[in-house]
Amino acid sequence: GLTRVPRRTFLGLLLLFLSFSASHAEESGFELSLQSTILFALHNNPEINIALEQEKQAGFSTQEAEAILYPQVDVTVKAGEEYNAPANFVDPDAIIGKSNTNPSAEFILSANQLIYDGLSSREEVKRRETLQESSKLQSELIQERILQTTIEAYMEVYKMQKTLHEYDDFIGKLTKIGNKINLMVEAGAESKTKLKYAESRLAFAQSDYQNAQAALIDTLTDLEFLTGKLPDFRAKLPEVGDLVQIELDHYKQLAEENNTNFLMNASDKKALEHQLNSVNGRFLPTVNMIVEMSQSHDT
Repeated sequence: GLTRVPRRTFLGLLLLFLSFSASHAEESGFELSLQSTILFALHNNPEINIALEQEKQAGFSTQEAEAILYPQVDVTVKAGEEYNAPANFVDPDAIIGKSNTNPSAEFILSANQLIYDGLSSREEVKRRETLQESSKLQSELIQERILQTTIEAYMEVYKMQKTLHEYDDFIGKLTKIGNKINLMVEAGAESKTKLKYAESRLAFAQSDYQNAQAALIDTLTDLEFLTGKLPDFRAKLPEVGDLVQIELDHYKQLAEENNTNFLMNASDKKALEHQLNSVNGRFLPTVNMIVEMSQSHDT
């Protein structure tokens, strides 16, 4: 189904999860988890859905090739009117009557079963089966890429939202400091130069805040390009916990055994081998068993 995620996908994304710190400040607002965002991507991403439909087409192509291995049955029914002329009665004892037309019908049933064609048809079935497997691996490869890109985009949203939250606190503190310095300047206890410096720091922080807001909009656009339209949300840092606790050597072994690109290339190579065998089989004789039954009826 659409939520099928191969084990190697999560292994490949493990290091990405572990590259972020587990400590973060709690914020208020609607919270959308990374897992939910991934589900949006799996169900809504058009590239994934196209790959899954192509995988289905590969399955139908295999069934089409298998059809030649089964008996081919043809049924032919003919019906019409037959004209009889009196001159056709040549028997001296026959009674000469009037010309007339009589209905006629013919029923033909034929069955054709392939016996041998140099294994050409069977090799074609095997070729399409391996291409079907390649299509499945291609779907998994696209899923892995979309999931990895989704995780990266989600974490960018998390970092930008956290940056804006920190800017809110920072700007609030600068505003309080500026107000205190302004009161001290009015009381003659502080110079206007210090007030100008505090005001310039506040303006610089507000400019950075606006840049961070624009960057957040860009990261949200990148994320929604993968997942479709999302509700307004606050991202949270994924909790890895005990999800995967694996030694690096074992992780490398699993990564090598489940390398999707390698498996897909191997499947494509096998499909080409079956295609070559199928072509070679065409130079051998073909044997078919044909059974036919015919019945006609005149009145």
